[in-house]
Amino acid sequence: MIRIELHDEGVIVKDPISVNMVKVLSKFSSSLGFKTVDAGLNIPLEAVLVFTSAEGSKLLRAKVEEANKNLSAEDAWMHGCDTGVSSLTIFSVMTGRNTLGVWSPNVPMDHADFGRCFRLLKKFPAWRERLGEVAEKYPDWKELVEHWSEFERLYTDKNFNNLYESMKKTRGKAC
Repeated sequence: MIRIELHDEGVIVKDPISVNMVKVLSKFSSSLGFKTVDAGLNIPLEAVLVFTSAEGSKLLRAKVEEANKNLSAEDAWMHGCDTGVSSLTIFSVMTGRNTLGVWSPNVPMDHADFGRCFRLLKKFPAWRERLGEVAEKYPDWKELVEHWSEFERLYTDKNFNNLYESMKKTRGKAC
């Protein structure tokens, strides 16, 4: 059985589904006016997929922020909408907490992943200096950590194509 929740703000899929089911749910959700997939809501809503609208996304994100307002900075980030597997990998090493759940540790794969890592390290600046600890625990991170300053510059300059290509090239060295 697949758990699917229908809310005023969108359709929230709680369990893994096949590609064919994604197509079916996408068509169904679209017919309800939910034409956007907001991956940033997956972790805080404990979902696999969230179909919503621009307005629904804003409302759901506001609900997440409201629910997190009394949490510590670390917990609010962990349960917030700006998390991904690569940023959770950094977070788990820095805090010693198993925050990955069912996901395997991973490196950032594109500028969006890198952006979540970048913003995490801006939120907790002391962790930037400790980034080598991630590479110690997860060797796939070694080359990326060595080039992190270059990636930060490309990201800050909004040079996302070059960032992606540089990360891809660097990841290739690690494989």
